[in-house]
Formats: sequence, C-alpha cells, structure tokens
Amino acid sequence: MTDQPTTENTSTGEFLHPRYWATWVGIGALRLLSLLPIRILFSIGKVLGKGLHRILPGRRRIATINIQRCFPTLSSGEVATIVRESFEVITTVAITTGISWWASRARLSHLVHLHEAHHFTDALAQGQTVILLAPHFSAVATVSIYLGTIGSGVSIYQRINNRLLDKFVLRGRQRFGSRMFERKSSMRDVIRALKNGEFLYYLPDQDPGPRRAVFAPFFDIPTASWPVLGRIASMTNAIVIPCFCSLNRDRSGYDITFDAPLDNFPGDSPVADATRMNQVIESAVRAMPSQYFWVHKRFKTRPPGEDDFYR
Repeated sequence: MTDQPTTENTSTGEFLHPRYWATWVGIGALRLLSLLPIRILFSIGKVLGKGLHRILPGRRRIATINIQRCFPTLSSGEVATIVRESFEVITTVAITTGISWWASRARLSHLVHLHEAHHFTDALAQGQTVILLAPHFSAVATVSIYLGTIGSGVSIYQRINNRLLDKFVLRGRQRFGSRMFERKSSMRDVIRALKNGEFLYYLPDQDPGPRRAVFAPFFDIPTASWPVLGRIASMTNAIVIPCFCSLNRDRSGYDITFDAPLDNFPGDSPVADATRMNQVIESAVRAMPSQYFWVHKRFKTRPPGEDDFYR
C-alpha cells in the first residue's frame, strides 16, 4: 500500500481495444439507467433479480448453504425466500451503480436517508478518530461515496482485473473526496490517515484466508475473521461506530443506520475483538437478512479437520 490514494494508470487509447467494447456497453447502460427515477430502478432490479436467481445456480447454492447454516430453524421455503430476495437486492444495487457514479450531490442527498447519524457526525465534530464498521449489506459502495460529502474518509480497495471497469469504479468512489488505498499487506497508510483526522470506512466480513484469519463465532459457527480492527483502533485511539446500509422499504432510496460506538473496545485479544465484531454484524443480519451479501463463501476457510461447507 502506498501512502498515496489509488490512481488511474491507464491511457485512454487502451480502452478503444475490442476487448473493452462489452464493458463500454455496460457502462453506457449504467449511465442511462442512472437517469431513471429510483422507484423505477428498484422495480427493474426486482425483476432482473428474479431472473438471475434462476440462471446462477452456483451462487444460489452458496447463498442457500450460508443461510441454512446461519438460520437452522428456518423452513426450506423461508430460506428460499431470503435467497430470492437477496438476489433482487444485489441486482438492484448493481443497476443503480450509475447513480453513485454520476448523480449530483443534491440528488444523492435526496436518495440517502440517515438514521442516528449523530453518532457519526458528533464524533467528527468533536475531533474523534472514527472507524466505521460497515459489513457487506446492500449498497456499501454507494454509502462510501455519499459519506465523502460529510467528511474526509478513506477505504481499502481491491483492484478489478478489467482495467476500464476499475477506472470507473475508482473514479466514482473518489468523486466527493474520499481516498481509496489499494489492498496490500501493510496498514501503515490507513493508520496515518486516521491520525490525520480522516475516518476509515472498513468492510471486515469477507473470508481472509487461513494465513491471516482468526476464528471467531458468527451465528455459532467458527468463522475465519479479520483480526485487525482492534489493532487499528488501539493504534489510533479510534472509536468504532457500526454502520449499516439497506435499500429503503418504500423504494425511495437508501437507508444508512449508525449505532452507538462500541464500548470497551478493543478487548484483550484479536479473537475477542473479532468475536465482538461478528456479534455486531450478526445482530444486524438477523434484523434484515435479505439485505446481506449471502453469495460470498463466508465460511470457506475452516478450522483444521473441519469439512468444506460448500463441497
């Protein structure tokens, strides 16, 4: 990770190559879709989501396994409903990407509904160092972009192999002043940013792999978890504020809900901190299960001797 935000490092001419033509079509479609009213986009997303649910059996199977493991008392019909609804949410988020890339600040402010935002804004006003704990619920990227209108923030970014798409994603995420650091092994630059008064928008809940993980319970399942949240908070004297995003039930936009800062955090060990983090995420998942990103192999890395969840 360099101490400069990620930048675009490609020439415009490269993107005229035929291998990028399909990407240009997709980007153009997102641009046109971004001009539509949000309620129409939500309706389109629901219809397309039902279709993707049918034609992506692999991802449907992953989501089904995840939900069955996390909610073992649900009937097969209840599990299937959450799976289908989660596909509708994912698709809606995808087709509204253009809004976060091109909509005016005024339009975004109209579409984003903040709840209990004083936890975040008061902390910034008081000069506190803030880490937003932002699990993979719907529209995490849109939320990250919007929060750049409130304060100076940083997040960690994994480059996309498609260089044209990477260019647009990166430009969109930094459009209101947020800085993106490319994901590498070192966290020094994120820590420096926090010490300089920027907040961190931290997405912690994807499988880190066996080399970097600690195992902490998530829905009573030993789950490979990132162990760094407590360490960063300790090194920067930061408070950790949970931040959850969802599609609004009345199809008017996006909800961002902030919880009170975690008390007595960090704890006495990385496992204790990961356990606390997972408890916060689990509580939110139970409240809005259809909004969670179930199609990721969250339980891919298993403790020694345990069978593969997804085999």
